Amino acid sequence: MLPRLRKPARTLSALLAAFALTLSSACAKKDNDTIPRLSQQQIQQHFQQGTTALRNKKYKKAIQNLKVIAHDHPYSELAPRAQILLAFAYYKRKQKAEALIEVESFVHAYPSSPSLAYALYLKGLVYFQNVQHIERTQVDMTQAQEAFQTLINKFPASPYAHDAKAKLNLAQTQLAAHNMQSARFYLRNKQPLAAAEQILEALAEYPTNLYTPEMLYRLVEASLSLGLFEEAVLWQDFLNINYPRSRWTQKATRKTAKSNAPEKIRTIVRIPDNASSPAALPPKRPTHP
Repeated sequence: MLPRLRKPARTLSALLAAFALTLSSACAKKDNDTIPRLSQQQIQQHFQQGTTALRNKKYKKAIQNLKVIAHDHPYSELAPRAQILLAFAYYKRKQKAEALIEVESFVHAYPSSPSLAYALYLKGLVYFQNVQHIERTQVDMTQAQEAFQTLINKFPASPYAHDAKAKLNLAQTQLAAHNMQSARFYLRNKQPLAAAEQILEALAEYPTNLYTPEMLYRLVEASLSLGLFEEAVLWQDFLNINYPRSRWTQKATRKTAKSNAPEKIRTIVRIPDNASSPAALPPKRPTHP
């Protein structure tokens, strides 16, 4: 049985932030004898070497130079910029844990920074870069979604918001696909109620996505399997109204016709001929018949 998609506890970011703060504190408490104190000119040189290395895609060298500023000289005026660039360098090297530690540390240390929008965008990119296979629990994709959504909510006019919206749509599609994978599995194994729960969970989170027509069709299928003929026609009507040309709408029509669902509804509840369409009603959550 495939595991159900669950919302991950919001502890990973907190743990990373705590670790980052501990790391920063530890660095600040090092003896002066163990850290060579650099002049402002030397710090500037490290920054220039780091940014030049970034432009030339020499990320390892960039990390070496930017760490000197961000970790060993956190009170330098260049420290905030060095830290966010350091996070970016780790991201480009696909060092997820290190990139996230730097981003979380930056967000907590500089909550009023003009670069905060970019930090949230970069956080989303780090998680987005580590997308797992569709059949696995989409923890990274969920975290990416949260980061992009926070960016869009807090900084809607940010130059990064547009791309964040595009990636947010992709993240939601991926998460919906994971739910659909589970729903198909349950339907194949004669567990229509579990399938319906998976689909309704996805529709609640992502009401319009690439898989919405199939989701509605699968609800028709699950409802018929449960003997919920009213609900089956209800979901078919939603398909007819919103996706009239979809192949899933055609399949749903054939499936309800084959099951004689409308006739059974009239027999069970005696719906009058002049009754309004079920599509005018709110969706119902399938339950045991």
